[in-house]
Amino acid sequence: MATRRDQVLINQLFYDVQKVDGLAQFRADRDAYLDRYAFTPEVRAAIEHTDIGGMYRAGANPYLLRFFCVNLGVPEQEYVAALHAIRD
Repeated sequence: MATRRDQVLINQLFYDVQKVDGLAQFRADRDAYLDRYAFTPEVRAAIEHTDIGGMYRAGANPYLLRFFCVNLGVPEQEYVAALHAIRD
């Protein structure tokens, strides 16, 4: 289960990855980059697997989450479908 700390950390991660060097470092070694943050195992797994619903439920800001997904090449249709699936 996501904690308030996870919510803060996931949004900090998304902010940090928006920077050119942050995105390059994340892409080069995702595990090492994620080691900088003290996520719960569930939240870390959601990020590692680009689980959009899991990241949203962890407290990700939807705008930062979308930008993160754009940087990772997630198609808009896939992003929207993942958020709609949360309601089901």
